[in-house]
Amino acid sequence: MSNYRVMRVCLARSEVVLNHWLSDNFRENDYQTQLEILCGKNLVFPGSWSPSMCKLGNESTDVLMDVRPLQEAWCRENGVRVDFSKRLWMEQVLLAQIAKYQPDVLYVQGGAFQRVSKNLRVRIRANVSSVKLITGFWGDELMGEAHYKQAFSGVDVVFTASRTYSEKFSLAGIDACLLGWGFDAHSMTYGQICSKSTDEYDLVFLGSTGFGSDLHRGRYSDLMEIMEKTSLQIWGYEPKLGKKPLQIEGKNVVRNLTRISFWIREVSHLLSAKQLTQLRGSSFINWKLAKILDAEIQRRKGHPPMGHFFPGRKSLSELFPDRCHDPLYSRDYYNVIRNSKLTLNRHRDELADGPNIRVFEATGMGSCLISDRGNEMSEFFVSGKEIVTYSSTQDAVEKIDYLLQHPNERMAIAKAGQDRTLKEHTVMDKCKNIDQVIQARI
Repeated sequence: MSNYRVMRVCLARSEVVLNHWLSDNFRENDYQTQLEILCGKNLVFPGSWSPSMCKLGNESTDVLMDVRPLQEAWCRENGVRVDFSKRLWMEQVLLAQIAKYQPDVLYVQGGAFQRVSKNLRVRIRANVSSVKLITGFWGDELMGEAHYKQAFSGVDVVFTASRTYSEKFSLAGIDACLLGWGFDAHSMTYGQICSKSTDEYDLVFLGSTGFGSDLHRGRYSDLMEIMEKTSLQIWGYEPKLGKKPLQIEGKNVVRNLTRISFWIREVSHLLSAKQLTQLRGSSFINWKLAKILDAEIQRRKGHPPMGHFFPGRKSLSELFPDRCHDPLYSRDYYNVIRNSKLTLNRHRDELADGPNIRVFEATGMGSCLISDRGNEMSEFFVSGKEIVTYSSTQDAVEKIDYLLQHPNERMAIAKAGQDRTLKEHTVMDKCKNIDQVIQARI
């Protein structure tokens, strides 16, 4: 007998990733087989979340609401008619799935909160009486809503990636629990995870280089500088950009000043930078106005506004073609980390970001992690003993050189970091924490 029934709502990895992995006959499989393929290839993270919750005595399933062939298969098998040419097909299918599954708990993973919006959550509460708790995990930049209070209204409790995120929710009057990301072993055994490294690579970075994304300007700049001074190799995807200003994040492309933004620019000289920031935090400021105010605040600081930083700049793969490689996923991704002496990490510019998932992947696979945001990670790792942190690119370069010249010290830190992650920071560890909170609330 299960303790409770939970449905986790996720978004899969980007369309670029899906197109790379999914074979032509993917659509020929039934719904459950498609779902197992996606989770097995780690195209939704963490892929072992529902299996871990089931091991704890619950009944758990994942819904990848943005994978169209998967959702089409579910509709066919369950006799649900949805017009997939319409804009809101994801929300329509999800409502049908929730009504069919009748979960006690709805758990929303990260960016899926942008789809499971406050209005949709109201409809779920009204139409599915089984749902006793709406919760989820958050470790992302807020998009589509200007304020946490509106974006997460109706959510009972949020599990967060960092202490700073928890503080943001508390200020908005929303209950939050610090959780942190977890290492997903991806069906590997302990022996495979801890197998001896080949030390094939001195220093690696895996993931988005930040090119083309205004949320990652600092990452792009720091990686460029570190690549110029070290042997860093990168495996990551970089988009092709045009020459015109473009906002990469979100659906709305901001190309020039709207009438409202022009008005704000005209009157903004009457307001101080502090007053502009206070205005941005006002509850009546919606998402569009927030973006206009953000642009003006950035201009005051001497920074290019959203969409104006990257056009005309070269990607890292253009600058360093011999040391930039196509992105890797699943076992290939983990194998590069395991066979690297050092794994570099750089968080996005939002101060609440840290530690990100890469921290736990690198330490979990036994590579020596060198990362920014040392203070933010102190609740999870001991800097200098389990991980190495840096305060600037120059500091990073100096520590990279030192660690490569002192292999025994480097390997001791890598081993301590791996021990800590495998003991406290696996997906199962995180699910145990989630389960305790849920059990106390339903």
